[in-house]
Amino acid sequence: MQWSPSLAVLASVMLASGSISTIFTKWIDRTESVNSAGQLAPYHHPFLQSLYMFFGETLCLLVWTGFKVSGKVFGVPSAENDFSRLHLGLDENPTFSYALFIPATICDLVSTSVMNIGLALTYASSFQMLRGASIIFTAFFARLWLGRQLRWWEGLGIIMVLLGLVIVGFSDLLGHPPLKPSEAEESGSNRPIPIDDILTGDILIVLGQIIAAFQVVYEEKYIINYDMAPLVVVGVEGIFGFFIMIFALVVLYFVPAGPPIARNPRGTLEDAPDGLIQIQNNLILLVPILGTTVCVAVFNFTGLSFTKQTTSTTRMVLDSVRTIIVWSVTLSLGWQEFHFLQLIGFTVFLMGICSYNDLFVTKAVRYCCPVLPEEEEELDLEMEPLMLESQASHERLVHHLYTKSIPQMGRSGEVAVQMSLDETLHENEAKEVHSEPDSVEVSKQSSSSDSDPQIQPSKDRGHREQKAEKVYDEKLSIEKAPD
Repeated sequence: MQWSPSLAVLASVMLASGSISTIFTKWIDRTESVNSAGQLAPYHHPFLQSLYMFFGETLCLLVWTGFKVSGKVFGVPSAENDFSRLHLGLDENPTFSYALFIPATICDLVSTSVMNIGLALTYASSFQMLRGASIIFTAFFARLWLGRQLRWWEGLGIIMVLLGLVIVGFSDLLGHPPLKPSEAEESGSNRPIPIDDILTGDILIVLGQIIAAFQVVYEEKYIINYDMAPLVVVGVEGIFGFFIMIFALVVLYFVPAGPPIARNPRGTLEDAPDGLIQIQNNLILLVPILGTTVCVAVFNFTGLSFTKQTTSTTRMVLDSVRTIIVWSVTLSLGWQEFHFLQLIGFTVFLMGICSYNDLFVTKAVRYCCPVLPEEEEELDLEMEPLMLESQASHERLVHHLYTKSIPQMGRSGEVAVQMSLDETLHENEAKEVHSEPDSVEVSKQSSSSDSDPQIQPSKDRGHREQKAEKVYDEKLSIEKAPD
């Protein structure tokens, strides 16, 4: 895959904003404040944090509106970035419905809330490591829904990425054995994490990745179909999510739940007033909350832009690089300790990233195993559906001409159309011949050395003209024949 400068910038911003949002979210979970019951407790309000995220996404619409008014949307005229683009090239789907945003919004809401709960129950590096599991789920949904097949080096890269992430997770548990619930009586941000909490958090994070993988494939499908500006997509999803989340907070306020899922004085799934009181009692919480709000919006925007230029699977593979960034920051902050297996795991992880993107690792594998399928064969498999679609379009065009247009044009019109179609096919065949390898071209030239390439087309043209006239005369004789 060729990386343009703009694509590299998108990838860098996506990685930076995503890593900062994860670190800030863990900072929120570790910050203590006096709650509504007058007790000092960590800020544990995952659903309220999702509301902050959706509010940040709504700001993307303001940014998009500002670019539209100024007439500059990243160097593209504003007329190409307004809502009229939703209907370009949609002959099969002339009516656009904003209900398309609802599934993506619900997936975003559920996955974010579930992962926020899981992050509060485990280490930040473990959280980011388990996010790498979304690669295989994204590849599965892309194969099931979009019909996309993985090349052998992409499949190898996914396997290596997952292997590296498993090594990192195993080293995390081995290097930091958590205490049992009966031994974890301490309170505060330095409280040892019980084993049950870690297992629960890990399961919730994996569940969130399944939902998130479905979301990115869904977004790729309708973004390509409707060619929508990513800022508009994120902004509209933010508006839907914001109002849905407000309704959900009212419902969750009355749903009973206890530790480890919920830790608030009311003993319910979410206590939004308690979360606001904790912010009021410790204004330091505003720093990571505002930072997360902005970073998540930027991350979603750059992620959608990256998906639009590549694929959803490539986005999820690149997103796994955040594991290294989060791991490095948490080590420097003293939130966890270094273990040698982590270095091995991240090495395998990076090799998987290189393999998926067809870098030097793949070339080394091809050199050692020349029996593996070549890129040309893989590209042929990808181009086959496009060739079939092009052939079907050509057949529909010919059918339309002979059934509707040609009867009104007469014999000369039919001859002209037939010659035009044949010349187009002849040009396409010539392009295919020139696009083949040199060896094939030489062999074709040697096999056709007895024919003059400049005389042959004229002979074919005369033959096609006679054939078209004969077909037209037969049609006239049939039409004039008595019943």
